[in-house]
Amino acid sequence: MATAYSYDQIAYQLTDDYWDATGEPTRSFDVQVGGTITVNYSALTSKGQLYAYYALEMWSDATGLNFVSTNGAADITFDDNDSGAYAYSNLDRFGNIESSHVNVSTSWIARDGNNLSNYSFQTYVHEIGHALGLGHASNYNGSADYGQDNLYLNDSWQGTVMSYFSQNENTYIDADFAYVATPQIADVIAIQNLYGSAGTTRTGDTTYGDNSNAGTAWEHLTTYSRSTTYTIVDDGGEDTIDFSSSYYDQILDLREESISSVRGVDGNLMIARGTEIENAIGGRGDDYLVANDQDNVLTGGSGADVFYFFTNESPSANTDTITDFQTGTDIIVLDDGQSGVSINFDLLDIISLGSDTSINFGDDEIILENVSASTVDANDFMFA
Repeated sequence: MATAYSYDQIAYQLTDDYWDATGEPTRSFDVQVGGTITVNYSALTSKGQLYAYYALEMWSDATGLNFVSTNGAADITFDDNDSGAYAYSNLDRFGNIESSHVNVSTSWIARDGNNLSNYSFQTYVHEIGHALGLGHASNYNGSADYGQDNLYLNDSWQGTVMSYFSQNENTYIDADFAYVATPQIADVIAIQNLYGSAGTTRTGDTTYGDNSNAGTAWEHLTTYSRSTTYTIVDDGGEDTIDFSSSYYDQILDLREESISSVRGVDGNLMIARGTEIENAIGGRGDDYLVANDQDNVLTGGSGADVFYFFTNESPSANTDTITDFQTGTDIIVLDDGQSGVSINFDLLDIISLGSDTSINFGDDEIILENVSASTVDANDFMFA
């Protein structure tokens, strides 16, 4: 009977088990961390070139690999001569990829526009995954049926772009249908197992979503986020997830490997392993914001919002800030997890801090900006 796989197990399926099942060796290009792979997509139409360019950018985000375009011989060559979509690699006797070839036909992409929120762009991300050395999420090729061909319960687009099963086809996970625009959490782990991580992806202060400065592709993705699922990879700075324009009830979970729901789509935003996002801004619905082990700044926006904190999340002291807490409307949840140390309202030290309120519990602190301590009572809290 199938069980759910961890992300590491899915990653190993992509890098090793798939190839073992097909009788082929594990493969990757012989490049150093942050190295260069040449690509030639000059034979594609303008739309195909757009898809290839941005799909390569998404894989570069995950690894730090540099893809350099050339009109001559290249490590990865793209064309659209054949029907369908496929990729293959030529290997040396050591399992190093000498060259890869990606084909996505013009008829495959004809139905979609010049945007990154469609199955055509997802196909380019998927096929480049093959070109770099990844297999499929289970041991299928060409077609598959969920419940018959999946090796594990959570084989779906939500976990890996190398899956054949959409969020709707997979009956185990809880997520809405959305096209995949980036390598997903398991893909990032897998590709970094092959190539390492240069640690150079967006190392400054980056905003994702509204008011994005993450780059053209990310600005486009978040504009079309009601039809797209994606995973954030970020290597530094003080970063923010901002969905302040949304009218929907949202989940914004800042923890690595978390799954959030933004702009009315369940389970469409993930955070990669090792990525630290410090701040979250909700919208006009009743939002659910989950803090991580950093010093977070959380803004719920209008609506009745829930701010969720794990009291044992970090071994060091944390100071988190809620910028717009509404007493009597919003709720703070304090979860002691598996610490064995229970917490309740009587154990909180709630004091005035100028025009703000400071809530202290153990080594941790939550600051409520522009809230009088005298207005905060037990009804503003839940304990888990």
